[in-house]
Amino acid sequence: MAMRESEKDVREFFEVMGKTAEYYSRAVTKEVCKTYFEMLCDFDIEDVKQALRDHMRDSTEGRFFPTVAHVVGKLEKNKPKPKGHIGVDEAWSIAMQAEDEQSTVVWTQPIAEAWGIAKNVLPDRTGARMAFKSAYERILSGLPANAALKWYPSIGIDAARREDALNEAVKMGRLSGEHAAGLLPPPKTEQNKEIAAQYLSQLRLMIGKK
Repeated sequence: MAMRESEKDVREFFEVMGKTAEYYSRAVTKEVCKTYFEMLCDFDIEDVKQALRDHMRDSTEGRFFPTVAHVVGKLEKNKPKPKGHIGVDEAWSIAMQAEDEQSTVVWTQPIAEAWGIAKNVLPDRTGARMAFKSAYERILSGLPANAALKWYPSIGIDAARREDALNEAVKMGRLSGEHAAGLLPPPKTEQNKEIAAQYLSQLRLMIGKK
C-alpha cells in the first residue's frame, strides 16, 4: 500500500530518513525529507525501509548516502518477478541463439525485447550482455506479478535445426505438440504426410497425450 500524506506516514518516513542520515553522519533538513517523501510516496513504507537497508548493505553503493534513484533501484530489484520467468543468465543464453539467422529460437517477449536492445551493442559481447541484463530485469520489473508466461518461436532459415529446436521446446513444456507440428514445412507427398503424422504422434507422447 502506498504511503499517504497522513501524520503517521510522514512521521514514520521522517524517522527513517533521520536514522539513515545519522548512519551516514549527514544532516538532512525537513525540506530534503519532504522531497524524498514526495518522490517515494507511491511505495509502501515497509518496502522503502527494506530498500534503505539493502542500500546500506551494498558493498559498492552503500558507501554513499542514498539518493532517490538508489532507493527506487532497490525497490525495483526487490519487486516480485512474474512467476515462471527464467533468470537473466539463462535468458541471455537463449537470446544469443538469435544472433544466427539460421537458428530457430523459442523465447518469451521479455527475452525478445531485451535482445532487440542488446544486439545493437554487438560485436561488443560483454557490452551486449550488460545491456541485455539491464533491459531484461527492467522489462520484468514492469510486468504484473500475475502476468502469464508465454513462449513463442522465432523461425530460422535452417529447417533441420528448426525441428530440433521445436522438439526441445515441446520436451520442456514451452510449446504444445500441435503448435510445433504446425510450424514444420507442409507435406508434399503421401510419404511426407505419413512422416508428419508420425512426428505429431511423437510430440503428443512427449507431452503425455494419447
